[in-house]
Amino acid sequence: MDPDNADPQVWADSAYRSEQTEGALSRAGYERHLGEKDGSNQPLNDEQRAANRIRSKARSRVEHVLGSQHNSIGGKLIRTIGKARAEVKIG
Repeated sequence: MDPDNADPQVWADSAYRSEQTEGALSRAGYERHLGEKDGSNQPLNDEQRAANRIRSKARSRVEHVLGSQHNSIGGKLIRTIGKARAEVKIG
């Protein structure tokens, strides 16, 4: 959580949904928009699926913009372990 962020809303997918995360966001005063998780024997109902779809649309718009910005400034993926190897790979 960024202390400089003035926006009270948090948008995240279901991977971030846990009691610990929910409690921390609630105590910090954030409005949570976290995706619903389904269990192995507990599928999502139509209402939950529709809510996840709305959250995903908002998140994907933001992620596509950020990905585009990252790629346009020459973002590179380097699959090495350690700084020395990464420096050699970069040149």
